[in-house]
Amino acid sequence: MLGKKFRNAIFLLFSLFLMMGADFEVFAQQKGVSFISESQSVSCAGKTFTWRTPNNPRIGYTISETGDYYDTVVRNGDTTIYVLHFFVPDTVRDTISRILCDNQQFDTVITEIRGEHVNFNWNLKPDTIRIERYSNPRENCQYILIGIVEGLPTYDTSVYDTMCVGHPGKYSYMFPPGTLITEGIYTFQLTTIHGCDSVVKVHVKIPDSTVTHLFDTICAGGTSTRHGGSYTFTEPGDTAAYRQFHTVFGCDSLVVIHIHVEDTLRDTIWETICAGQTFDTNGYPNCRQVNDLIYPPYYVQGVYTQQYRDTITGCYHNLVIALTVNDTLRDTISKVICAGETFDTNRFNGYLPVDGQNYPPYTQSGVYTQYLRDTATMCLHNLVIALTVNDTFRDTLMPEICAGAHYTIGDSTYFVQGTYPQRYTTVNNCDSTVIVILTVNDTLRDTIHAAICAGTSFDTNGHRGYTPVSGQNYPPYTLQGVYTQYLHDPVTGCFLDLVIDLTVNDTLRDTIHPVICAGGRFDTNGHRGYTPVSGQNYPPYTQQGVYTQYLHDPVTGCFLDLVIDLTVNDTLRDTIHAAICAGTSFDTNGHRGYTPVSRQNYPPYTQQGVYTQYLHDPVTGCFLDLVIDLTVNDTLRDTIHAAICAGTSFDTNGHR
Repeated sequence: MLGKKFRNAIFLLFSLFLMMGADFEVFAQQKGVSFISESQSVSCAGKTFTWRTPNNPRIGYTISETGDYYDTVVRNGDTTIYVLHFFVPDTVRDTISRILCDNQQFDTVITEIRGEHVNFNWNLKPDTIRIERYSNPRENCQYILIGIVEGLPTYDTSVYDTMCVGHPGKYSYMFPPGTLITEGIYTFQLTTIHGCDSVVKVHVKIPDSTVTHLFDTICAGGTSTRHGGSYTFTEPGDTAAYRQFHTVFGCDSLVVIHIHVEDTLRDTIWETICAGQTFDTNGYPNCRQVNDLIYPPYYVQGVYTQQYRDTITGCYHNLVIALTVNDTLRDTISKVICAGETFDTNRFNGYLPVDGQNYPPYTQSGVYTQYLRDTATMCLHNLVIALTVNDTFRDTLMPEICAGAHYTIGDSTYFVQGTYPQRYTTVNNCDSTVIVILTVNDTLRDTIHAAICAGTSFDTNGHRGYTPVSGQNYPPYTLQGVYTQYLHDPVTGCFLDLVIDLTVNDTLRDTIHPVICAGGRFDTNGHRGYTPVSGQNYPPYTQQGVYTQYLHDPVTGCFLDLVIDLTVNDTLRDTIHAAICAGTSFDTNGHRGYTPVSRQNYPPYTQQGVYTQYLHDPVTGCFLDLVIDLTVNDTLRDTIHAAICAGTSFDTNGHR
């Protein structure tokens, strides 16, 4: 975190923008926020700085630590952000080392601190350490001076030196030039630089060059600082960095840093819940939510992503939750049993009936539904049972074979005609009985009734796949008669007699008797699909007579003579004898569907006489003369001679 103090929520947002690499000044300007920054520092640790802002202009804020400080001022709706970048240097430390004899002491120390000569009266004896704090009156800063005095006795002293092969050690200067130094103990009589007499035993050890292996784990994009190095890797995997050193003994030393780069982890949870339940991921092992966010439980089906930081590696971790919310589940069982058996589904996959009562076993074919609860998920479950109950099978086969042939079913082979029962077990382990009724045929006989036209032929070769026994095809037949061929059926392997009852038709003759009106015509082209032999249509006929056409029947392929016996009717004459009463009329319009030739209706007739109308028959298309012989009767007279008794009456109502 870059800031030390946050005066309101906007600085928390500012800090987040800095952590994400956003340009906050651009963001602030876009939001109408002014941004004012300054930098301050002190000369040494322990000194403070008073920062006065419009929010605290008199007392100000006392600041003593390095960091970024923010304060916001809102006046008249305008927002101004004040930023202080403050720096405090570390406390200055210095170390002075001395070597003295046992009877000597370290009295006065003169040293230079930040340009000033300073005297310290320590009176330090050998093998002592003193820490002196000094305040610079000019800067009022604190400094630390450490004094270390090493004592050298006047008696025998043993020192230990590790020398690398080919390199001088710490005490090599004690050996005469050209001395071949090997591992061992060497004794020297010396006077130290402090005037102390000393017998020094130098214990020399000569080690091999060393290789040190170090191990580190970082996140992808992170930096390893192991052993003082700085190594940044972005690709996940295992890698290594190498550093060449001299040991404290001056020997060559290789440090191998084995670095494991963790990928941004991605973990997927495939979770299934029942409708109405929730799934909560908070408390995922070894992880804490980024920014301490608490994710809500999920209850809607979907794919969700949560971001965590691994508490062990410090790496980010994406947790993907693929959540399935099951409705009431449905499972289907298709089962086949034999008649007389039962099928029991209780405890299917550990499910229990919702009402706590077991379902009875099933014995009949049908589709059944059971309402169950899954004891593992506690979800409801519909179990559909499609049950088929197979009867004990009984089948009858009626094969036919040729004399001398055989019939095989299962492991049985039969040669003689008869009835043979076969008992089997079906694929469903149900009993099955097959009755074989075997017929052994003598030589088969097949009859063909064929008709051809005169001048054509009939060929039976290849009929139904039969082949001649002699191996030679029979010639086509052109003459009427009954023929027999001796053939072999390659399908059944039987021999048969093929009888051909052939009829040869002469040229066919067809007669029609059409009737037309005078002035009409009769056209036979296309009659029954026949076509002229000459290829040219015959002209229509208008005169009464008998005509013959030579035609070809495309269906049978035969030729035929079409005889037309044509009758041409003259104009027809129809007579009506009608009688009406005087004062009434007689109307012939629409009589028998006839229409006037003039297309104008004739008027009704009221006078007795004989009338002629010239009409057209729309059914026949012919013209005709309609003669009306009309009689008009006078008013009728009827006389009744009646007698009644005195005192009675005579009533004519209903007379006749």
